[in-house]
Amino acid sequence: MNLWTSFQTEIWRRLLYILFGKVITYATLAGRNDHSRAAGAANGQNPIFLDCPLSQGGLHKR
Repeated sequence: MNLWTSFQTEIWRRLLYILFGKVITYATLAGRNDHSRAAGAANGQNPIFLDCPLSQGGLHKR
Protein backbone atom coordinates (compact mmCIF):
# COMPACT_ATOMS: atom_id res chain seq x y z
CA MET A 1 0.00 0.00 0.00
CA ASN A 2 1.37 3.40 -1.02
CA LEU A 3 0.90 6.19 1.51
CA TRP A 4 1.55 9.01 -0.95
CA THR A 5 0.13 9.97 -4.33
CA SER A 6 2.14 9.87 -7.52
CA PHE A 7 1.81 13.68 -7.67
CA GLN A 8 3.39 14.07 -4.23
CA THR A 9 6.29 11.77 -5.03
CA GLU A 10 6.87 13.57 -8.34
CA ILE A 11 6.98 16.95 -6.55
CA TRP A 12 9.43 15.55 -3.98
CA ARG A 13 11.59 14.14 -6.79
CA ARG A 14 11.64 17.55 -8.49
CA LEU A 15 12.77 19.20 -5.23
CA LEU A 16 16.02 17.25 -5.49
CA TYR A 17 16.94 19.03 -8.72
CA ILE A 18 16.56 22.63 -7.54
CA LEU A 19 20.03 24.10 -7.37
CA PHE A 20 21.24 25.86 -4.25
CA GLY A 21 20.19 29.52 -4.29
CA LYS A 22 17.71 29.05 -7.14
CA VAL A 23 14.26 30.57 -6.55
CA ILE A 24 11.25 29.06 -8.31
CA THR A 25 7.50 29.30 -7.90
CA TYR A 26 5.22 26.46 -6.84
CA ALA A 27 3.68 26.68 -10.32
CA THR A 28 7.10 26.04 -11.87
CA LEU A 29 7.65 23.15 -9.49
CA ALA A 30 4.29 21.65 -10.41
CA GLY A 31 4.71 22.29 -14.12
CA ARG A 32 1.29 23.95 -14.38
CA ASN A 33 -0.08 27.21 -12.98
CA ASP A 34 -3.30 25.61 -11.77
CA HIS A 35 -1.39 23.05 -9.67
CA SER A 36 0.66 25.51 -7.62
CA ARG A 37 -1.37 25.10 -4.42
CA ALA A 38 -1.21 21.32 -4.69
CA ALA A 39 2.57 21.52 -5.14
CA GLY A 40 2.81 23.66 -1.99
CA ALA A 41 0.66 21.18 -0.08
CA ALA A 42 2.78 18.27 -1.32
CA ASN A 43 5.92 20.11 -0.23
CA GLY A 44 4.37 20.56 3.22
CA GLN A 45 3.65 16.82 3.44
CA ASN A 46 7.23 15.85 2.60
CA PRO A 47 8.29 13.25 5.21
CA ILE A 48 12.00 14.04 4.75
CA PHE A 49 13.25 17.20 6.41
CA LEU A 50 15.43 19.21 4.05
CA ASP A 51 17.61 21.78 5.77
CA CYS A 52 17.98 24.08 2.81
CA PRO A 53 16.71 27.45 1.58
CA LEU A 54 13.45 25.84 0.37
CA SER A 55 12.06 26.09 3.89
CA GLN A 56 13.28 29.68 4.17
CA GLY A 57 11.50 31.12 1.15
CA GLY A 58 13.36 29.49 -1.73
CA LEU A 59 9.94 28.71 -3.15
CA HIS A 60 7.43 31.49 -3.34
CA LYS A 61 3.94 32.08 -4.62
CA ARG A 62 3.29 34.39 -7.53
